[in-house]
Amino acid sequence: MMPNATAWAATVAALMLRRWQRGPASSEHSHGPGRCRGLHGRRYLLLFNLLHLQEQSADPADPPEGMATLWQSDGTGTGGDGDILIKITAGGSTKTATLVDFSGV
Repeated sequence: MMPNATAWAATVAALMLRRWQRGPASSEHSHGPGRCRGLHGRRYLLLFNLLHLQEQSADPADPPEGMATLWQSDGTGTGGDGDILIKITAGGSTKTATLVDFSGV
């Protein structure tokens, strides 16, 4: 029996955030180069597996300065159903762009 996917994703996200908030760790890799599968000690997310996005019915809030938000639209907010969008804040302004137009794929 497969566990509840939403609960599982929330648990993983909470664990990753906790690790992220602990701050920089050693740059040494005990698991060897090229095998990192999660958060790196220098506070960036490095994925060698899948990143799953669940479509959103509303646009996310504007991200803080120097950050970006990535999401999948369900067609009720910005973008069409299945589109992958990014919202970026830089230089005091926020812009939204469509990375993938699902209807054109």
